[in-house]
Amino acid sequence: MYALEAESDGLNPAANRFAVSANMEGPGIKFHDGTPLTADVTKKNFDAIKASALTRFAMAPLSRVEVADDLTARVFMSSPWVVFPAVLTTQVGFVASAATAGDPTAGRHPVGTGPFVFDEWQPDARLRMKKNPDYWRKGCGTSTPSSSGPRPTRTAISTASPPRTST
Repeated sequence: MYALEAESDGLNPAANRFAVSANMEGPGIKFHDGTPLTADVTKKNFDAIKASALTRFAMAPLSRVEVADDLTARVFMSSPWVVFPAVLTTQVGFVASAATAGDPTAGRHPVGTGPFVFDEWQPDARLRMKKNPDYWRKGCGTSTPSSSGPRPTRTAISTASPPRTST
């Protein structure tokens, strides 16, 4: 979803400044609820992670985030943190829609920018998602020369209860 680059006149040997940008995929990326993905939303997500007693330790080297333009947030570290790009592949790298900020039930109705949209969740039973018709990455979800045939328009993950044994 994002481009991430270390900022400097060349290689940033200190690895203490990064630019998180949606520019690589172009403007117009929207969350499933229709709100735009912006640098301001990204900054608010990082600020919330830093303020949370549960997640702030995962982002301890992050000192501040500044909005450079509509699609670029500059992330500053208090010390070198070369694994920051890898950290963004974990849960702390998930950017939530501004509309879900502060909503304690947001985890039960996730809103992202990905190729599938949340449809239904029955705890301990099933998670169902459907294809996002407005997915921002053009060509995804369609047949390609390397893989022909139809793509799924809906997916479901179900869990089966273990068989009961009588005693």
